Amino acid sequence: MAEEIKNVEVEEQDIDVESNEDSKKEETISVKEMKRRIASEQKKFNKQIEEMKAEFELEKEKAKMSKEEKKSFELKQKEKELADYKAKILKLELTSKATKVLSEKGLKADDKILSYVIREDEDSTLEAIEGLSELIDGIVNERVKENARQTAPTDGRTTIDKDESIGSKSELANKHRIIK
Repeated sequence: MAEEIKNVEVEEQDIDVESNEDSKKEETISVKEMKRRIASEQKKFNKQIEEMKAEFELEKEKAKMSKEEKKSFELKQKEKELADYKAKILKLELTSKATKVLSEKGLKADDKILSYVIREDEDSTLEAIEGLSELIDGIVNERVKENARQTAPTDGRTTIDKDESIGSKSELANKHRIIK
């Protein structure tokens, strides 16, 4: 019975130590990190405030309008939303098409490349892809040519004097041998 009480006390102490370690981990955030987190949250909060102000001003303007003006205003907003959605769909389609064409040309389509080649319509996007492909191919071919330009390999002959040429290494060794 006494052993059970001691075991329970030891287990409770282990739990307390673990909870203290967890709290120490949470407390070890640096001041710089905390300032960064606060700044991030302030930016989010300020953005929400600006959105709410814009929404409030819009509602304020709507309250001053007559029924016909409200309908006209809402129609313009719906048309603007529709145009935005069409632009997003077009961008997605162009991204898909560009990714497909780039992969066919053997190029990796990451975000940087896609942002470079995607234009306002399909034709100009394909032209940009073609231009990029030609540029990359030109650079690669130039590098291959540079690497291919090397000095011609020698045939194993060496020269000792300007006038005298030795045919092989064994002849050279025989000629310069001190003990004959």
